[in-house]
Amino acid sequence: EQGDGSSGATAVVADVAASPPSARPSSAEIERLFGDMDAAWDTHVSQGSRAESTWTIVEQTAMALARALRADALQALEANTIEALRAASQRSRGAVGLPEDAELTRALCKAQLESAMESESLVDLRMAIRFARQQGIEDLPGLGAGVIKEEELYIEQLRRRAMSILRNHSSSIAAVVSVVKVAKQRDWNDIAEEGMQRLEDMANEATGDEGVACIMKIRHLAEENSLQAMVSIADHAVMVRVHEAESTRDAKALVAFARSAKSEGCDRALSSIVGALQIVAGEWKDSWLDGNGVARAKKALRSIQTMSQTEGL
Repeated sequence: EQGDGSSGATAVVADVAASPPSARPSSAEIERLFGDMDAAWDTHVSQGSRAESTWTIVEQTAMALARALRADALQALEANTIEALRAASQRSRGAVGLPEDAELTRALCKAQLESAMESESLVDLRMAIRFARQQGIEDLPGLGAGVIKEEELYIEQLRRRAMSILRNHSSSIAAVVSVVKVAKQRDWNDIAEEGMQRLEDMANEATGDEGVACIMKIRHLAEENSLQAMVSIADHAVMVRVHEAESTRDAKALVAFARSAKSEGCDRALSSIVGALQIVAGEWKDSWLDGNGVARAKKALRSIQTMSQTEGL
């Protein structure tokens, strides 16, 4: 089809079936024939689109171009490689109606799909399936198997990414929790178990105030994502540290723990921590009343009172 810029597109009909294809032309020759076609059409339009002599040239040029494109397509079909089929398709510039059009497109779809299936490249397979569907070739042999393979490759890619996150020691708590959640949703039990173990190790290895903050983060995200087993593990890890602080009357540590619990919205843990802090305060009060280290007891109680007020406990 050629356009004159004013009256829209016009189809140039050539009886290509009546003329056998010529020997395969070069790419340069095909480009030249397209140029000849444009020139013949422009000349015809410039003379009012009714001159028989110029229309004859248009038809003759169209015939020559069609024969060249057919010969090009037939050689590409004989080669039957992605490169040859794709190049011939590109050289045709979307010319329609040639006997080899449908066969060329179908062969290209088939070659791309088979290559992608063999290489097991998810990107190539997606492109091959998309191209076949865009061309309306839903009955392409192997297309159904290709769709199934695409899903398998996608799942494999997701699993590799998930394992990479779990085994990367710089991964954030949120990233690990997210992997565990997805793994449970997809019934990837092996990945879910490894993710839970990673979170448990992170909780158990955490030390000091920052360690408890880490555990609180794990607990908060685990509860938010309905990972109840991890919530229980985090609760246990917190309580171990709370009991250690309580046994040594480490009010400063307990207040820091409470701050982390409030920050992450861990109300249950906060209640336990505040309870431990009250016990410590009560022990210091008993020491004061018993006359054992009064000055030290007063100082400890004042410190507990100040820190508790500051943190709103």
